[in-house]
Parts: sequence; structure tokens; C-alpha cells
Amino acid sequence: MGKGRGRRRRGRRKRRRRRRRMRRRRRRRRWWRRRKRVEEEEEEERIGLVWFGLEARASVAELEPATEWSLQISGRTC
Repeated sequence: MGKGRGRRRRGRRKRRRRRRRMRRRRRRRRWWRRRKRVEEEEEEERIGLVWFGLEARASVAELEPATEWSLQISGRTC
């Protein structure tokens, strides 16, 4: 019985180690996914500001200062 218990303990330790490693990998992947999502959202916002600025150049003074920033970007890119 003593040998059986020792084997069981070793198996449990190995499984725990593997689970911990997988958890670490999953956490890293989640962080990368979050970073990618944030970057994509920022790019979409920038594109939207550029299009909004191009469409509403006449009424820039009435709109928020963010549109003026988008006009500068659109001037550089276009």
C-alpha cells in the first residue's frame, strides 16, 4: 500500500504542475487578446474620426475638438 500511495502522490503533483503551466499560458493569451482588441478599437476610432472630419469640415467649429485632431490626421494621411 505504501508504494501505491507514493505513486498516487507523484501523479497528483505532476498533474498540478501541468495545470499551473496551462493556467499561466492561458493568462498570457488572454492578455494578448485584450491588447489586440484594444488596439483594434483604437484604430477603428481613429478611422471614424478621420471620416467624420472629412465629411464635416464645414462645421468643425461647432463640433468637439476631437474633429480638429482628426482633420490633422486626415491631412497627413490623405
